[in-house]
Amino acid sequence: MAYDHQPGLGELLRHLIDLVDGGTQSVYGKMGLDYRPRYTPLMRGIGRGQSTVTDITAAVQITQGAVSRTAKLMEADGIIHRETGEDSRSSVLRLTEKGLMLLDRLERHWEDTFTAIEDLETEINHPLRDTLTSAISALEADGFSQRLTRVMERRHDRENP
Repeated sequence: MAYDHQPGLGELLRHLIDLVDGGTQSVYGKMGLDYRPRYTPLMRGIGRGQSTVTDITAAVQITQGAVSRTAKLMEADGIIHRETGEDSRSSVLRLTEKGLMLLDRLERHWEDTFTAIEDLETEINHPLRDTLTSAISALEADGFSQRLTRVMERRHDRENP
């Protein structure tokens, strides 16, 4: 079988994330920052002006649940605080003084991060971000569930003519 000795897509993506986040976390430690890589999408979103969980979810392409969980951690770490939104049903996320100081340091660091990613793409001679963006677009248009169902139906049709 084709899958016997090959890691699956999920395994490879998780390992890639572990390598990138682990390397990033190591650099944050060397910079003296008490900061987690998982905070970055929210920090970047808030830094660009998104202030509600809904706005951030739409801007950074992660689930609302993940944004909410990360926001709670960031609040506990004193990086953000919540304010009641205009309609009183939503909350607005704002950077604290600590968060503003972090954002200032991180924006320069993120420039270096993107340069390191470009260096990696040059080394592997492949536009990794473009490939991931294309895969995401394709799966948003035709979900993995539908794709897997079609494969299973074809197998069923071959085995049961």
